[in-house]
Amino acid sequence: MKFLVADSTYRVSFFCGGSRNFNHFIDLFDGVFVLHVADWHILNRRLAQRPNGIWGGGVKERLWTAHRHHTQEGLPEHAIVVDATQELSAVVQRILKAAKLAQEAF
Repeated sequence: MKFLVADSTYRVSFFCGGSRNFNHFIDLFDGVFVLHVADWHILNRRLAQRPNGIWGGGVKERLWTAHRHHTQEGLPEHAIVVDATQELSAVVQRILKAAKLAQEAF
């Protein structure tokens, strides 16, 4: 991870995904976004549409996600929360706008 973050080939890089051990490397990033779906029913429906074998497609994974969703356990403290129930283009624009503002600050 340190190698990827240190690579200055591009002015801005995005890394997607989640990790339960993010506390070991989150300080390497200039910013962190959390795509948040406030309505559990929407999130559960989205997960249920995933095939078994894809993370979130199994019942155990949805139960784990339900617990984390309701408790908000394990979210990065200073993350920029983005409403992921919006249209995809709005989510992307929100992230790009925040990334541009952060880049201008440096």
